[in-house]
Amino acid sequence: MDEKNTFRLDETILQNRKKSMEEPEIIIDMDDEEVGNETIHIEIGEMDYDPEDGQWKDSHHGWRVHEEEKEADYRQLPDPDPPEGRALVDKRAGKKAGKGKKEKTRKEMPLYLQVIYGLVALACLGFCFVYPYHYLNHMIARASEFPADTDGDTQKVPLGTYCTLKSNSLDGVPVFGEPGTTTQTGFIPEGKYVQLLDNRQVDGKDWGQIDYCGITAWIPMKQLHFINDGDNYIKVGSQIYMNSITEKGIDLYTEPSPKADVAEAGILYGTEFTVLKLKDGWAQVDHEGQRCWINMFHMGSYGNRHWKVETLSKAQAINLRKEPDGDAGLYCKVPENQELEIKEFRKGWGLVDYEDYTGWVMLHYLIPVEGD
Repeated sequence: MDEKNTFRLDETILQNRKKSMEEPEIIIDMDDEEVGNETIHIEIGEMDYDPEDGQWKDSHHGWRVHEEEKEADYRQLPDPDPPEGRALVDKRAGKKAGKGKKEKTRKEMPLYLQVIYGLVALACLGFCFVYPYHYLNHMIARASEFPADTDGDTQKVPLGTYCTLKSNSLDGVPVFGEPGTTTQTGFIPEGKYVQLLDNRQVDGKDWGQIDYCGITAWIPMKQLHFINDGDNYIKVGSQIYMNSITEKGIDLYTEPSPKADVAEAGILYGTEFTVLKLKDGWAQVDHEGQRCWINMFHMGSYGNRHWKVETLSKAQAINLRKEPDGDAGLYCKVPENQELEIKEFRKGWGLVDYEDYTGWVMLHYLIPVEGD
């Protein structure tokens, strides 16, 4: 190879170019003469002369430009990591024919920033695990305070015996299949004991699940008032009495249905029975040796001893009589809302002390209130 066709790049120029992060522009001046099939080796950096083949070589990287028939043929030597700033050169034109890919350099982050970023990443990771853990524990703790509820929040109220409120409605108190609904499933009588099984709050309103003589339903809590946390509600073994005032009386049936055969007709106010079974608002009782069914809508029970006068009538008072009979002598009148303590129950009547008298009042005009 002729010496004038061997070139060496100035390292100082290359280093200055690297500092400005620009690719060095390689300019090569050549004589305008035929080179023939000679191969020119262009190298950046130090090169070693190989005496065996008479060429300058670099064992790591380099480009060779081969020209034949006035067309440039560029070949790259085996080089896994070509140097930055290499260019393909057209010898005849004396111009740069192309640019090599410029390697992107990354400035190493200072150690203190690496430490700060690492701590921030650890804090974020810890928050992602610790917060859900504490939130889950909080929800479990809240759920353990009340029974599980899928329809609404549970409002804690005491369970036990409650009493339905009285009104002038002849149908009774409406009950529902689910809390918060408007579709009625039936009615239960007013002023009667019920057992509260559960309670929920739906759409800001309190609902109670009650059992009345085998009927399980939901009722707004505003239709109930608390009696006690005992079992004064009607159950098997409870003593009940006929609580409807009618001249014809109430019928007993052979089955718990008004369509069944009548077992006994004309049961009058105050007739007492003992509950043998309860089913769908009916009670099986024994009447003169015959087992019959009676609709509990017409029945009352004695329960606790604390009662209040509630006639819901214009009379605004009830009679205090000498005996438990509507025809017995009269002591005086007991006014509306007067609370009384029942000393004895008998055939739908209660023995009470009022003012200077001890007499009997008809329980039909009273309602149980809170107490033992």
